[in-house]
Amino acid sequence: MISTRITDGLLDLNHTLLSGQAFGWSKINGFWYGVAYGQVLKVKRDGDLLLCDSSGVDDTHDLFRRYFNLDENLPNLLERFEDLDFFIQRGMVRFRGLRLLNQQPWECILSFLCSSHSNIRSINNMIHNLSMKFGERIDFDGMTFHTIPSPEALNRASTNELRSCKVGYRANYIKKVAYEVSEGNVDINALMALEYDVARSKMLTLDKGHKIMSGVGPKVADCILLFSMGKNEAFPCDIWISRVILANYNHLLDSDLLASLSRSIEHKIPLSGGTYMKIGDVMREYFGSNAGYAQQYLFSLIRQEYGRKQTD
Repeated sequence: MISTRITDGLLDLNHTLLSGQAFGWSKINGFWYGVAYGQVLKVKRDGDLLLCDSSGVDDTHDLFRRYFNLDENLPNLLERFEDLDFFIQRGMVRFRGLRLLNQQPWECILSFLCSSHSNIRSINNMIHNLSMKFGERIDFDGMTFHTIPSPEALNRASTNELRSCKVGYRANYIKKVAYEVSEGNVDINALMALEYDVARSKMLTLDKGHKIMSGVGPKVADCILLFSMGKNEAFPCDIWISRVILANYNHLLDSDLLASLSRSIEHKIPLSGGTYMKIGDVMREYFGSNAGYAQQYLFSLIRQEYGRKQTD
């Protein structure tokens, strides 16, 4: 067990690990356990220190600083939001210490391929099932864990084997993307080096008549870019964020965008690609280059407030 300092003092593990960025984390005997970067991670907050341990051979200090983005100065990043509007201010206060994670890209890609038309509990179950069947076993702290399966392992699996993990129609997407990544047709490192809009475009466009990242639409692409490739300007827009925008930021949209957004929410259908892109551009202009942080605070706030209304 080692420790690393939380330089700016801002890290709330509950808010961060339960915010829908990553899946499969559990709190056991006061420590959080999760699988990331091919190993088991164990963390606990102790004042301005993060107590860390892992099952791997990586330099744990650097691994945890990278995963929790501890070298980013969170107060500086959030400074632009402080005087914008009451809703984002409320989210920043209520979810103080929520940080964007810096995940291993393939693990993030697989997680969000499972996220289509699903909820956090179901995604957790899908990732658990895939990991149990195709991941590598790790015994750590008297418990058994399984790594998130590699693209090569999933490429070797049949579609029916993938479906047995309760992923449904997503099995086809997982199989195709695992093939493209394992064959080198998707260069993740090259994507990470590109500017946000170029990287997003490459993830969404056709190559030689077919889509290399099958099952990756605008929202999933934004999640991957935001949570594993350091593109803080990405602004994933799902039904939760659509509700936030309609209720609190409708004055930023022109009449056509507002009509499209309202129709999407009313009929519970995804935003069209063009509408999605335009709304993202509007929110980036409003929140700036760290719009993805704003999205996470808004997402957490609306989920909490909507859940409270359901129990009132």
